[in-house]
Amino acid sequence: MSGKLLVTVDSLRYDKYHLMPATQDYLDASHETAFAVSTATPGSFPGILTGQYPTPGGIDEMAEFAAEFDGYTVGISTNHLLSERYGYGHAFDYFEAPNPGDMGLKQRVEKAVTPGTIHHRLLSTGWNALQSVRNQFKDVGRTFRPAEDVIETLLTQIEGRDEWLGWIHLMEPHHPYEPDDGEMGRVEAQNASRRVLNGNGSKEDETLVGRAYEQEIRELDATLSDLWDSLSSDTEVVFTADHGELLGEDYEPSWGHPGVMAPELLRVPFGTRNVNWDSGTVVSHIDIGSIMLGEPFGKGEFNRTHAYATYGEEKAVMDEEYLYNGTDFRTLNGDCIDANNVSARGELTRRWNRFDPDTVYRTDALKEDLQDLGYK
Repeated sequence: MSGKLLVTVDSLRYDKYHLMPATQDYLDASHETAFAVSTATPGSFPGILTGQYPTPGGIDEMAEFAAEFDGYTVGISTNHLLSERYGYGHAFDYFEAPNPGDMGLKQRVEKAVTPGTIHHRLLSTGWNALQSVRNQFKDVGRTFRPAEDVIETLLTQIEGRDEWLGWIHLMEPHHPYEPDDGEMGRVEAQNASRRVLNGNGSKEDETLVGRAYEQEIRELDATLSDLWDSLSSDTEVVFTADHGELLGEDYEPSWGHPGVMAPELLRVPFGTRNVNWDSGTVVSHIDIGSIMLGEPFGKGEFNRTHAYATYGEEKAVMDEEYLYNGTDFRTLNGDCIDANNVSARGELTRRWNRFDPDTVYRTDALKEDLQDLGYK
């Protein structure tokens, strides 16, 4: 069997990609300066799947690049925000996404509470505390569908097919960080993750949670090695993360993936196998549809020199050395740098001023889905 496969990983930082040696060995090319178009899933995937910057109105149900492919198409999402209720999946012949089910007590209460308010933050903190207590008295499974199950379904769907295009989205290592073989049990790992994400974690919590995040990445790499071994040698593969993750850096908030225009969130791993394309000094998620199809799609470009990102009213522009967010110039490692030392500051500033996309807001998604994923 041969085909084309896009693998997206949730919350994988660029500087943690070295923890995936099997995946790096499998991919035959990588790009060191690839960027997400947003800091969180709701804003990232319009760029990844439709080649467009995010807008409040959602996506056109036939705008996904899979609609341009003539063969069999399969999409498997493990994230509530990437489901048919948000306009995804209509371009695929076979599509799976989580079913959030009926609205529970937490969601009914939150429906009347505005995100971002003190009441909402208190409710979120209280809910996580309640979950921590409940976890002490019941067996706890994985928060999200495991990667091995997704891979098994994908391989079943493409078996015996000559022309196919697939996309799978894997939730490891999205918080709560809960590796199978970590220093903490699953209950303890979930509770520690919730404490840290809510700003109530101790230094010990932060250390353990950081290690759990890294262990999830190692375990994901081991799982993906089975996928790589199962694919035909001529399968075209694109591998990336939808965004990065904050792990206690000097931002507010300092954990998770809030709407902060930071390199730790916007710079992502990006690798390919058997894909011939003219890459520039920079790659944007906007370009993925063009790369997968081998022809221009949406706002995608070949030979790109600058990438753009947006979240709410925030925006950023990146080149192969720096990120500018309207306030700070930062190196791609996250260090703040004096603007006088940035040779391209004039070009970056001009591009930042000209970039005016429609914006995406977290409130566009249903509150219950966002809270289930740990957003505030």
